[in-house]
Amino acid sequence: MSRTLSIRFAAQEINVTIHADAEQAVAPVLDFVQPHFSVDPVDPAAAHGLPLRISPLSTWTRPSGEPRRTMVRKGRSADTHLWGDRWQVGDRTVIEIPSSRTVFDLATDGSELHVHVSDTSRYHLSDFLREAMWELAAVAGGTFIHAAAVANGCAAIALVGDKGAGKTTTALDLVHGGADFYSGDILYSNDGAGQVYSFPDYPGVCWGTIRANPELLEAAEELGHVQSPNDGDKVLLPHDIYWTALGVRKAAPPLPLGAIIVAHVSAAGPARIEPVAPRWDLLEALERGRSDAGEGWEPFLDEAGRRYARPAAPPSAAPVRPDVPWYTRLGQGRPSLEEIARFLDKIAPNIRETPDGRS
Repeated sequence: MSRTLSIRFAAQEINVTIHADAEQAVAPVLDFVQPHFSVDPVDPAAAHGLPLRISPLSTWTRPSGEPRRTMVRKGRSADTHLWGDRWQVGDRTVIEIPSSRTVFDLATDGSELHVHVSDTSRYHLSDFLREAMWELAAVAGGTFIHAAAVANGCAAIALVGDKGAGKTTTALDLVHGGADFYSGDILYSNDGAGQVYSFPDYPGVCWGTIRANPELLEAAEELGHVQSPNDGDKVLLPHDIYWTALGVRKAAPPLPLGAIIVAHVSAAGPARIEPVAPRWDLLEALERGRSDAGEGWEPFLDEAGRRYARPAAPPSAAPVRPDVPWYTRLGQGRPSLEEIARFLDKIAPNIRETPDGRS
């Protein structure tokens, strides 16, 4: 027995057929993507998009011959690269990741894939789904930007800044004032940022921010994390940490963009939110973190992107320049709840008119 699900993001689609014996291993993966991607049952005969089969690892037979080592994902440093064993079997590439007991069986032409999973496959299968959706969306003409985000019920508020500027701190300020969580690190738009989509990730939070939020500190310690004396050191927390630790829900994408805040929490003076001139340099397009060319699942994703990417809107080569107000969050401490509430109340959706005059 098996079932087929359609996983959709910004008009891109992966059709996943899950063997009954793999359901338990896949459940955490679906929980991870569900707040950002649409996950719905679909009739296999009506499925359109990249086909993915998921089976238990017990059904996999190791190919004959010696594999060669292949880089599956390039990390920020050599010790964080992810490696696997690779076989070329006819017109398919087979990659086993021993560290998570996961096998990717990839059609060389990008037409389909078969993943064999165990109870430790959740992170690497999640990685693959994120990278596949990123590739499909990018090929279709959209733009990813480095931004956290919250929502006020009708619009998203993007939080940008240089590394260490305080995007997560600013997000938590707004959440304490009544905002919903939207995105931890990445936003996507396929229409010049009139609408933005959140993207699934595991939030990396600085120890200084964690210590300033007792609920997060308690949750991090319960997870076994040992505090670093350096406030700038980051730790990866579970994707649902803001709900489990703070009771803050995630708003569902897409949302119109209502405002952009430049974080600068180290500025002198009390915490405050003020208007500021746009910082277009903070909206530069992000590239997917690829492994080396020809390594891992890169060749498959290249082919799958060409084969299955579906434009949701005419692609634009212009940089992201949304027509929304800009603000900056300055100073130490936290703005008053009243100031945050006033700010959230005045942010309205960025609704544009279509060429025929309709909004």
